[in-house]
Parts: sequence; C-alpha cells; structure tokens
Amino acid sequence: MPTCQEAHPEWCSEVSWDVLGWDLLGFPALVQCGLLVLLIPVRTCWNASLRTSFIKKVRSIVGEDDLDNVQYPWIVKFICVLEIICALWFFVGWTIRQYSHSVSKTQYLVDQILSGFLIGDYIINVPVFTRPYGGSPMWFNFNYLRAINAIHGVTKLDHMGALKQMGDMHRMFLVLTCRIFALVTWLVGTTMNLEIIGDPEFLEDTFTETNMGSLSVIQMTYWIFTTISTVGYGFFFQRPCFLGSSSYLQSLLEWSTA
Repeated sequence: MPTCQEAHPEWCSEVSWDVLGWDLLGFPALVQCGLLVLLIPVRTCWNASLRTSFIKKVRSIVGEDDLDNVQYPWIVKFICVLEIICALWFFVGWTIRQYSHSVSKTQYLVDQILSGFLIGDYIINVPVFTRPYGGSPMWFNFNYLRAINAIHGVTKLDHMGALKQMGDMHRMFLVLTCRIFALVTWLVGTTMNLEIIGDPEFLEDTFTETNMGSLSVIQMTYWIFTTISTVGYGFFFQRPCFLGSSSYLQSLLEWSTA
C-alpha cells in the first residue's frame, strides 16, 4: 500500500521525521531538560523560603497541594475549567485538521493564547510558539495529548468541593468519562500520527521469511497478545503441527490461570 507521502503529496510530502523530528520532539525535549535543570535551584530556594511572608501569601491564594484553604477559590476553579476547555479545543482542533490538512490564522492564534495558560506542557507548548505560521505542515502536531488536561481539571475541581452538589455516582462517572476520553484520544492520535509519518530509520522493523509469512519479534509479540486475550484475528497462524499444539497448550494454560 502507498504511504501518505506517496498518495497525498500535496499536503503530506513534508510530513517526515527529517522535517518535523526536531520541531516536534527534539527541540521541545531539549527545552524540557533545560527547564528541569534551571528549576532545581528555584525549587531549593522555594523550599528554603516556605516560612517567609511572601510565600505564605502565595500559598494562601493558590492553596496547599491538596487545594485546601484556598483564599480565592474562584481563581483556581477558573484555571481548572480552562484546562477542560483547552483539552476539548485541542482535541477537536486536531481532529478537524486531520480532515482539512490545514490551519487557519485564527486557529493558530487561539492555539497560542490557550497554550499560554498551560505553562507546564512544554513538550506540546514549544512547537506552538516556535513553528512559524505557514512553515512546516501545521496540521500535523501532537496537540491531542492535551486531552489529559480534562482529567486534571475535573480532579482538581472535585478536590476543591466544586462538584459536591453532584452525587458520588455522578462524580465517579464524570471522572471515568474524562479518563476514557483521554485514553482513547491518546491512543487514536498516536496511532494516527505514527501511521502517517512512519517509522524513523533507526526503528524500522526487519523481517524473516517463515511458513507464517514475513515475521519479526515485534509482530510475534503482537500476535501472542491477541492470541492470549482470546481475540485471535487469524491472519497469523502456525503451520507446523508442533507449534500449533504448543500454542493451543499455551492458551489453555493462560485460561486456567486467569
């Protein structure tokens, strides 16, 4: 089957690790490591100044680690709600761009504005600000990873008691919905992006011709998991009688110990 670059050269020709690897992963990872190093003395000074009047004032505004005793709870609630909005915006935006394969100037500006509120997401934030509009393919990105902010927002709101008017069952259902949303979004987005951009050269799989066809260790790992989970799609199956029998015994062993 043709790759995305071969089938859709008009909007996919530049989607490659050579073009986007540094912009989307290399430079953001470098920034992340640099900030972690720079934050070590900042964290040390913060811990040493916990009893100063300034730090006490800051902690009284934003609350403790468990979000108790917040002096201005509406500020924290606003940030939590904003996290949820950002998660939905970036997921919907990423989905739309997978079909339009383009980014409007308005979408680009809104991405930058909302990213400014999510300072901690360096890996995702850095490309938003460093990739010039109209440069490398803007529609290809990892913004869907922000779906996890929905979990953070709802969890913080729950800890602050902002959801206390809801019943326990409804709160559990809301948190579970956010977790499923984040999990499915991460899996869909990552699979879609990797299928489009392909494997980097150093990760390309190598195959060995066997009676089952072209196989590799990664393929066999996938086949074993689908077999022991009782899915068993059937497009891989063992031909030698001994291997078929061992697979059957393996399945019985897995079933008996489950």
